Amino acid sequence: SKLSLWEGPKVKIMKWLVNVGSDVIGICNSPFWRVKYAPLNLLQCIEELTKMDTIKIYNDKNIENSEFACIFLKMLIVKPSFAVVYEFLISRDYVLARLLGILYINKRYSVPTIRKYIRPFVRDYRRVIATFNETDTRSVTISEIIEMLAY
Repeated sequence: SKLSLWEGPKVKIMKWLVNVGSDVIGICNSPFWRVKYAPLNLLQCIEELTKMDTIKIYNDKNIENSEFACIFLKMLIVKPSFAVVYEFLISRDYVLARLLGILYINKRYSVPTIRKYIRPFVRDYRRVIATFNETDTRSVTISEIIEMLAY
């Protein structure tokens, strides 16, 4: 069934969200972060995001090498206004910007806010290539990721 098919990635995405939020020190101490993302401001990170075509959702020692995780962490550190996050949500050109906005709202805001702003994207069938570990890379839709978050 569809539920059992996505049970693994759902758990991985939830753990990933927890790890990025809780392992700030570990990620910030990684050479990858210090060299590539620490010097950048949020706008420069978003420019990097527009060049990406895949995301890594690792839950182990590789989390600090995930560009998407580093950009997500930069958002958690900078804490942009809701207006900025909303601009990510309504982005039609960059599916990863929308995904970043969805994940940020899911991490930072209350359930009513999550439902109000994420519900319109439940039928977003644009695809993202997500790497869950070295052997598990899948094409998933924004809709499926929202389903995995199960707000």
